[in-house]
Amino acid sequence: MSKILHYIKEGLCYLLAIFMVLAGINHFTNTTPYISMVPNILPWHTFIVYGSGIVEIMVGIMLFFKGRIRIFGALLIFMMMLIFFPIHIIDLFRETPSISGFVPANKNVYEFAIVRVIMQCILILWTYLVYRYIKKTIKY
Repeated sequence: MSKILHYIKEGLCYLLAIFMVLAGINHFTNTTPYISMVPNILPWHTFIVYGSGIVEIMVGIMLFFKGRIRIFGALLIFMMMLIFFPIHIIDLFRETPSISGFVPANKNVYEFAIVRVIMQCILILWTYLVYRYIKKTIKY
């Protein structure tokens, strides 16, 4: 692999790490929209939102390390993106999608919900590619 490609892939790993840490922090600073995303069949919505925020921060930090912890962090992020995907699909078909907490009042909430599903697909692909890259580069 060329040095430039290596630096691009490393940069994407670190960008994902920063994204995850910031997303996790957002669970604490902007809690209400996340609480409305938690399915009603689950108890303790606030606890789930805070817990997922902590996990997102932790797995983001794991990507800054080298070795097995980095590959484990990448795998956990990929699995989280897969787990969150159905929540975004279900939300798309709600009468009022929970993403409305993030959308300006004069904008179409459903357009934002569709964009969020597309972004989730991109995140799934991105996290999978990061996981594959890290797995190939880790020396056991």
